[in-house]
Amino acid sequence: MKMTKLLLMCLCSYAVYAQEPNKAYSKFDFIPGDKIVYVNNFETDAKGELPIGWNTNASGETVSLLNQSWVKFRQNALYITDNSKSFTGDFTAEFDLFLDFKGTDAMFPQVSFGILSSGAVKPNSNAVLQNIFQHQLVSIDLNAGLENNSITKLVSFNKGNEYFNSGEKAFKQLENLLNKTIHISMQVQQQRFRLWVNEIKLFDVPQAMPENTNMNQLFFRLSQGGFSDEQVAVFVTNIKVAKGVADTRNKLLTEGMFSTTGILFDVNSAVIKPESYGIIKEIADVLKSNPSLKILIVGHTDADGHDADNLLLSKQRSEAVKQLLIKEYNVAAANIGTDGKGESVPVGDNKTKEGKAQNRRVEFIKQ
Repeated sequence: MKMTKLLLMCLCSYAVYAQEPNKAYSKFDFIPGDKIVYVNNFETDAKGELPIGWNTNASGETVSLLNQSWVKFRQNALYITDNSKSFTGDFTAEFDLFLDFKGTDAMFPQVSFGILSSGAVKPNSNAVLQNIFQHQLVSIDLNAGLENNSITKLVSFNKGNEYFNSGEKAFKQLENLLNKTIHISMQVQQQRFRLWVNEIKLFDVPQAMPENTNMNQLFFRLSQGGFSDEQVAVFVTNIKVAKGVADTRNKLLTEGMFSTTGILFDVNSAVIKPESYGIIKEIADVLKSNPSLKILIVGHTDADGHDADNLLLSKQRSEAVKQLLIKEYNVAAANIGTDGKGESVPVGDNKTKEGKAQNRRVEFIKQ
């Protein structure tokens, strides 16, 4: 029995480490901020109800989909999160999006999302909902059509006045993303705004952001499309906002250690999510530019689950990162060691969502 269990563990480990790299994401260059401000995956929210602290002008609910918890948005409705903290000038925002469509021969209703500054009022107050365009904001519109007619647009406002308008841009791939999980990544550096949909960079606008903004809220909106709620819905999960700009090269070469929460894995798994490729590519570039540099990759988990399971998982995850560096980016295997600490070295409070997310990290230590 022990031998069978050991064999199964080895086979599982081999499957994890032998996973095929996601070629579509091999040049993905999104890098998340290094200090988490807000996270939400709705795992503790009651099903059938809008998440605690969220606000809307209609209705919404937490549901189970694809073995995860999501917020379900309805047509002709605007939603804002429960965040209360400032994002500051440099930050990133990410989430998973699912466009559920059972209609035929018609366009999916317009989906809009973005970031805003609530000014003098609370970020999740009714005053924000009443007219979001009176605030400083950046909004992205997605219009999924048929026969390569999908389009997107980026618009920003500064206290009621339009600040930037990209005009409509063709986004033919969007119609192929209906009924699939889509990862949205946004990066703000002062006035510069970048947006990725999965691995595709749709916008990189140097002056899209109004000056002197203090962004502190995410919003989501689904227009009215004339469909029933059974035909059309939008789902969102795995929201993460992080401050700052990750200084990978400097921290690894001069400080001797770089820690990131930007390498993500499937739940209770060492399978690396493709949106992690940006930060892994950065590490690979540093290693290949400095061929004598040797590093130790150390995995860490939050405190959910059993200690022994978390320890094993952290070791498997660090090994998975090593294998990806070798297979996808041709980094010398001899320069990389791996280890895992499980939940034993927390850097955040495991009683909060943000603290647990900060603890789920991968460290690269110069040897």
